[in-house]
Amino acid sequence: MDKYLVIIFIVAIWVIGYILPPFLMLSNHKHAGYMLYDAYIVACHQMPQRSYCVFNDSPLHIADCSQKGFNIIKTDEDVRPREVLNPKTNTVGYEFGVCARCTWFYISLIFGILAYVYVYGKDSDENPNIWLLILAIIPLAIDGTGQLLGFWTSTNNMRMVTGALSGFFGGYFIMPIVNRIGNRITTKEDKRKTKGV
Repeated sequence: MDKYLVIIFIVAIWVIGYILPPFLMLSNHKHAGYMLYDAYIVACHQMPQRSYCVFNDSPLHIADCSQKGFNIIKTDEDVRPREVLNPKTNTVGYEFGVCARCTWFYISLIFGILAYVYVYGKDSDENPNIWLLILAIIPLAIDGTGQLLGFWTSTNNMRMVTGALSGFFGGYFIMPIVNRIGNRITTKEDKRKTKGV
């Protein structure tokens, strides 16, 4: 199997894993939902006001958890609040397992990997220009640092853009590393086979 397909498969499983918790919570499988939330806490702060939520309207819909007027509900079951109440419709929503920035980072990682394979080929270990990655990370660094220092409060739209940019170019730069490692392993196996013959 091609290395890039393995990486895409792994990232896709990761993405599915952080999208599942709100659907598990809404379908009353709260124990499984909390298990996934706890698993993803190592990757993200999981603050509801910086996340997307799935609401139990008919039909279910995804919205920004931090919309004006929404109330974050603190429950006894977990230290971190997971539920968001829309007082206008009296519907409850649950956040994704990661924040808006991380959501788009991981989704865009897949597209960055595919773009690298399209431009350089699936087995290439050629490095793209490092300035692409640096320029893609600068908006994320500015937005995150500005919020951390209290200069502004970022929005989920800005988190989406900065996460998508850094994720796309992150994937673009991961593939040559993966290919280089894979090529070295293949070369060592070929040498062993040649010596053994």
